[in-house]
This record gives sequence, C-alpha cells and structure tokens, in this order.
Amino acid sequence: MRKSRNNFLVSIIIVLLLIFISCSEKIIYKYDDTNPAVVVQPDVIEVKDTSAVIYWETNEPTNAVIEYWFDSGDVREYIEEENSQIHRVEIGGLEPFMTYYYRLKIWDYYENGPVKTEIDSFHTLHNIHSFLRVGWSFFTEADYDSARFYFYGAFNKNTFYPFCHASIGWHRIYNDSLIAAKSSLIRSVELNNYLKIGLAGLALVYIIEANVDSSIFYGEKVLNFYPNWEFRYCKKIDANTVRVILLEPYFKKGNFTRVKALIDQVWPENGIQPDIPSTWIVEDREYKSYEETLLAAINYLKKKYLEMPITEE
Repeated sequence: MRKSRNNFLVSIIIVLLLIFISCSEKIIYKYDDTNPAVVVQPDVIEVKDTSAVIYWETNEPTNAVIEYWFDSGDVREYIEEENSQIHRVEIGGLEPFMTYYYRLKIWDYYENGPVKTEIDSFHTLHNIHSFLRVGWSFFTEADYDSARFYFYGAFNKNTFYPFCHASIGWHRIYNDSLIAAKSSLIRSVELNNYLKIGLAGLALVYIIEANVDSSIFYGEKVLNFYPNWEFRYCKKIDANTVRVILLEPYFKKGNFTRVKALIDQVWPENGIQPDIPSTWIVEDREYKSYEETLLAAINYLKKKYLEMPITEE
C-alpha cells in the first residue's frame, strides 16, 4: 500500500516537472556572430491622427529602435526591448495631418547589428487641431478661401469648440462682414471667457467699428492675464498683435503715454522721444509733431502686424 502511494507521488512529481518544463520553454538562442535580417520589410498597417502601427518580420528573434521624425532636427526614438521574430509596434503622440519619416535599427539577442532599414514615410490623419493648424497657415498666407475650408472642417467636427468659432470670426473680419465676425467671436468667448484669440478678435472688430472703449476692454483683458501670449495655431498672432490693435483706440482717446508705451514694447528700437523733434522719424520720413509721429508709427505697425488700412488723423 505504501509502495503504491509512493509510486503515485513519483508520478505526480514527474508530471509536474514535465508541465513546468513545457510552460517555461522559451526561445532557444544559439550563439552566432552574423547580423539578423529583415524578411518582411517594415510597413505601416494602421494610421490614425496621433498614432501609427508598424509591422515587420525578422529571420531570428530581434529587438529594434524605431527612429521617426517630421523635422530632421527633432528625431525621436521608440525602443522595442523584447526579442521577437514577428513585430507589431504602435507609436503614439504624433502630430495630426503630418508626414513622418521612419527607419528601423535592429539587433539580435547577441547584439549583432545594427541592421538599418531604408527610410520610409507615412502621413497621419486629420483631427480638429490639424484642421485649425492648416487653416491658420493658409490664413497667414492670405489664402482665405483655403483657410475657410479648413476652419469649417474643424467646426464640423465639433461645433462647441471655441477655437473654431474664433477662427471663423477672424476669417470673417477680413473676408465677410463685421456683424458675422462679431457674432462668431462673441460665441467663442461665451464658450471660453478667457479665450485669447476670441478676445483679441473682438478688440479688432470694435476698433474697426470705432468703439474704442470696447476695443480697449477686450484687448487689455488679454494683456493683463497673458502678457506673453502666443496663439498656438498661428505664431504670427501674439500679445504684440493685441498691443498693435490697442494703439488706435488709445490714440483716439488722446492717451499718448499709453500709445508710446505700447509702441516701445512692440518696436523697442523706434527711438521716438516726445521732446526731441530730431527723433520724430518713421520709415525715414520726418514729421513736424510728436502726435503725427505716433500716428505714423501706428500705421507702420498696423500694416506690419495686421495688414489693416491706415488710421486717419
């Protein structure tokens, strides 16, 4: 009886050992000093707005570093640490609607390599942010029809996104009507009370309408809270753009001290001094009064920053 029980226990132990050996079986590595090879070339099998999946196969277990970039000065790396022969890697954090370039560097278990693949590319898809980014790039180039297409593309993805309303409002300032522009900009600020691009747009609309107090109210709201603001979709629009917008309303109110302070922030090398007539020069033209000089400086900066008509005295 005891012998039978011992045989049973021995059998159990043998079975458990066999199961353990079977479960713990992994890739068996045989030492060699030859480089690995890619047998199925890298291919992007899935692309979204901010991610891409790359697939490839190798002739032996390998790991890889994927180099990828859209700007050659900013090459990023994804490190695949586990050795495998069939590879499927998802890279995230990509910019939408952007052409990316990539290549692989491959090593085997014994660190033979790297084997480098050819540079290839893929293009990420649009999302609301890329619609706005591309739209503002066209706006900056004064291609307003293309800008409108992309602004409304963003709007159709999310009608409650305040940046969409503000972008359409800025487009309408230059291409539609002030009434329509104001409506879009007011809506953007209703959705986000501190939306800088919406507040700046309203400051511009109100000075065009000669409502100097409202222009100052919205413009100063931007500068008080965000004195170093840069608009993320268009680097051409920033806090200095708002300062230029405010020049005209302060000039019309006769606040030349504030006008001069704003000019100095935007154009620090202007050299204009209120009590030195020899400094009353703008774009190589001399003026007879300090007031005329400030007006000339305002028009110079409006053309440079806003491409707006000159202000009459």
